[in-house]
Amino acid sequence: MPKRTSSGLFDLIHSLTKAEKAYFKSFSQWKSREQDPLYVRLFDTILRQKIYDEKKIISFFNIKPNVFSSLKNSLNNILLDCLRNFHTGDQISHKVRELIYHAEILFIKKLFSACIKTLEKALAIAEEYELFTYHIEISHFVQKVKQAEKNIPWLEDVQPEFQRKEKAILNQIANFQEYQKSMAASMIYGYKIDQKKIAGRELSYDDYVDMKLIKNEKHALSYAAKINHYQLKGLYYSYNNDYKKGLESYIELKKFIDEHEKMKFANINTYGIALHNILTVGQGILSFEEIKKYFQNLKDTRAYWRNENIDFRASYYNNLLRIYVFYFIRDKAAQLTNEVEQWLGKNEHKANKLNISSIIYFLAHVYFFNNDLKKSLYWLNKLVNNYNERVENYAYSSAKILILIIYYELGNYDQLPYLAKSTRGFLLKRQRLFDFEKKILHFFSKKVLKASDQSVEVKALFKILRNELIEGYRKDQRNFKVLQYFDFISWLDSKIEGRSFFDIIKSIGGTFDERNKLL
Repeated sequence: MPKRTSSGLFDLIHSLTKAEKAYFKSFSQWKSREQDPLYVRLFDTILRQKIYDEKKIISFFNIKPNVFSSLKNSLNNILLDCLRNFHTGDQISHKVRELIYHAEILFIKKLFSACIKTLEKALAIAEEYELFTYHIEISHFVQKVKQAEKNIPWLEDVQPEFQRKEKAILNQIANFQEYQKSMAASMIYGYKIDQKKIAGRELSYDDYVDMKLIKNEKHALSYAAKINHYQLKGLYYSYNNDYKKGLESYIELKKFIDEHEKMKFANINTYGIALHNILTVGQGILSFEEIKKYFQNLKDTRAYWRNENIDFRASYYNNLLRIYVFYFIRDKAAQLTNEVEQWLGKNEHKANKLNISSIIYFLAHVYFFNNDLKKSLYWLNKLVNNYNERVENYAYSSAKILILIIYYELGNYDQLPYLAKSTRGFLLKRQRLFDFEKKILHFFSKKVLKASDQSVEVKALFKILRNELIEGYRKDQRNFKVLQYFDFISWLDSKIEGRSFFDIIKSIGGTFDERNKLL
């Protein structure tokens, strides 16, 4: 098997977008007088590899390992220089850093007046966009310049005010750190709660997160701290299964970002996350027209990316498939499958794993809608075979159960008890087995064997399971999250009534929300 040693350069090259690769080629021609510099050939060779194989590359170039190591370092440094040039201007911080570099050159040349003017430009941007660490760095630099030019009036009259501002900035940094600490604690809580029995709720969110940061917006002293305030509030309500209040918090976050236009596009990633959370939590709460409005907002953010962003595209496909599935827009979902499959083939190892697992699950769901059971099974198996225990995702457990349903639909009754047993083991290992899931697994492992689902006996069993699931759902609304990934009730109705799954869904209004109202 190829040895995947020191694969950092491999990962960097394979993370490049089409635009970045093209820029690297032109950048290389400008940087080197050679028509085909060796490092460009190394770049092309690594780009062609699907798994990093260093020995094969050394053999291909016929050079000594120490020479190859030097060549590899050169390519890595040139690539980073190239990307720095390519992305200069994309972010406000780049502009500030560039001004500081210019000021350093002017300082070395003892051109103090020009140096101060440059630093004042940088400081104005740092203040406007709350770049606190740059603010402190620039303030120190200004004081160093004033001391170097022996500007006594400034040192005597202005420096005290500079130091007061610096103290206020340090206070804002400390305040922001409070929120960052609680954001990290919230993520830890989310991971740990997934490792515990959900029904037990042995862990309390209040034990992890400072609740004053959630309850009082005025405690946040900066734009960044306020962003975290709304995010923490949304997470708090979501973890406590109050999805309506969680949604309200994410909508408040979007509104807050919209009110700060300049900051919005300097932090476009945060805005994208806010919209993603609205779309995820809002399905089942918002109307389809409202969902479409927020999804259009997400699409519009693309205009502010200089080049294709993999995680944005993953979020885009995740939300679009989720909307099509949730609102049962079967035709458009089917038209999207080829595009999504092609994109996954190129990018599934580069994007956020949580988004990728959801994309794959909902892609399988689309095939299930359209009765292409074998294609659906292929994608579900791909999802569960690439299981990552650090990714908290209902898609995994729903995929395991949907596999059981497909085996049943395909008439593979003999394998159902074994599959049900392995699925139970998988969910118990994760310590997140809902009563809802227990009943479904028990049904497939004990009650449904080789009997035809058209028989009176099996239909009676389906009715019993349906009643048990509805009773369990009414007792514990957390099962709504399970229904968001697959409408088990509608599938049971299709078996009981002898109609297609899709026809049943259409008859109840076409959304999981409509199903939720009936339960």
